[in-house]
Amino acid sequence: MSTQRLFIILSSAFLISSIGWYFLIYQPIRVKTGQTEQEVHKMSLNLTKARRAEKDLQHLEIRLKNAQTELEKIKQRFINRKKMVRVTNELQKKAEEYDLIINDFSPILDSYFESSRNHKIKPLPIVINLTGRYLQIGKFLESLDQLDFYLIPNEFTIEKLDPESDDLTATIFCILYTWNS
Repeated sequence: MSTQRLFIILSSAFLISSIGWYFLIYQPIRVKTGQTEQEVHKMSLNLTKARRAEKDLQHLEIRLKNAQTELEKIKQRFINRKKMVRVTNELQKKAEEYDLIINDFSPILDSYFESSRNHKIKPLPIVINLTGRYLQIGKFLESLDQLDFYLIPNEFTIEKLDPESDDLTATIFCILYTWNS
């Protein structure tokens, strides 16, 4: 065999084996590698989303705990009807703190015993009648929001009943929010 023919046969064999190697081995590996890279990219995106969702979930859990704590604080400011004596005692302490005398503290019992509405929280109108100095009455009114229950003054009147005394009499109409249990 001539060298030229041997060269052509070897070159053809090399070319055919190179083409075969490219189509039968290299191309499928490249396709598989591309698919694997896409899957890795998708998994990476999913992992990033999962981490972000986990952080969001942690933030939501913290916000939920904070909201639950706030709700508990708010719930504790509603008086259970069975503990109405507590309201009287705390108002008496507050009045003494400002050198005031509580003449009358009376809930409007019609609404207290009314059961036509089936609400858990029920506003209870209360009338507080007290005697003392003008500024002390004002300080007492300002301090009502510091109580550990919701007692909201709606209306009040201040009168001087005894012309020979410096004391005034105040009648305060309030709403006390209670649990309807």
